[in-house]
Order: sequence, then C-alpha cells, then structure tokens
Amino acid sequence: MSNVAKKSCVWLRNMAHYVIAQLDVTDPEAFMESYAKPLGPLYERHGGRVVAASMAPSMVEGSSTANMVAVLAFPSEDAFDNWYSDPDYQPLLAKRRALTRMGSSRLIALPGA
Repeated sequence: MSNVAKKSCVWLRNMAHYVIAQLDVTDPEAFMESYAKPLGPLYERHGGRVVAASMAPSMVEGSSTANMVAVLAFPSEDAFDNWYSDPDYQPLLAKRRALTRMGSSRLIALPGA
C-alpha cells in the first residue's frame, strides 16, 4: 500500500503503532546517558512506551551490525508522528544520529493490534 493510500485509511492511522529501532551505536555509554535516559517523559507525553530493548540483541537469522534494538509502542500512527516531530525530541534525534552509524541503522514503523 502506498503512503498516500495508507494515510487516507483512518482505521490504519488509529491502530496501535510499533517502531522497531535497529541501531549501530558507536558509543553505548554516551548513547544511554544522553539519548536513551531522557526519552521517558517524551514517550509518556505521546502515549508511547518501550516494549523491549537490548544493547546485546541475539541475531536469529540474517546479519546485522545493530548492537541496540528496541521495540516501541504508540497508541496510534498520529501519536508516533507527534512524538517523532515533537520539538523537544529534535535535539535528542540529533544526538541519536551522531551516536549511531546511520548507514547501518534502521527505524521501522508499522501498524499493529
């Protein structure tokens, strides 16, 4: 489904929304202190929560350089969009990007139950 079609489907926008972060973190200690720790209040502000997170994920199939994986949940796609575009998140987003190898890091968003 195209992004245009997806955006027009109200039922998809109102479903819970999950984000899978697969990050290739260059400085785990700085990442946790300056990015991960301050996120709690921002998640809460938008109804988000961390479902699972690990700085030592197990690769079951395939290959990846990600050394940090997290699954986030938001009550809707709009809640996720509002969190991601929140002006208070933008400095943290810049820190995350500075502390990860962007070419081998991924942020994947999808609707769910």
